[in-house]
Amino acid sequence: MDVMGQKILTKMSKADIEEANKSEESSMDFVHHKDQTKDILGYKTHLVEMVPKDKKGEDVKMTFWVTEEIQTSATVSQGIDNSELGGLPMQFSMELPNQFSMTTTCTEISKDFDESVFDFDKKGYREVNPKDLQNMGSMGF
Repeated sequence: MDVMGQKILTKMSKADIEEANKSEESSMDFVHHKDQTKDILGYKTHLVEMVPKDKKGEDVKMTFWVTEEIQTSATVSQGIDNSELGGLPMQFSMELPNQFSMTTTCTEISKDFDESVFDFDKKGYREVNPKDLQNMGSMGF
């Protein structure tokens, strides 16, 4: 992860990821808006909003554009249950009003995967364990 000049590297095994997902009780509701659709890379997507169950943090807005045409058992993001999304997120947006917004959009779908994308120059990265990364908080580098 390279965020705002801070280079962080963490190695998480499949067991680490599964444990992290189990330990996080979902504090969000997923609201599906199947009437709001758009095409991303030729796939029909619909809008899904994540809404805090306790209604605190209402200023944080998280949305996904999800396709039901691609199903995966892979964890898309820690703490987010893919079954509640109902498919593969093709776009994710997070907004903190008057602070920042970030949108990530899928630009390519490939059935082949080149694992060499994970081979990169690790110079300048600080390695932290998964627990330390979690303790850093949201963007709290």
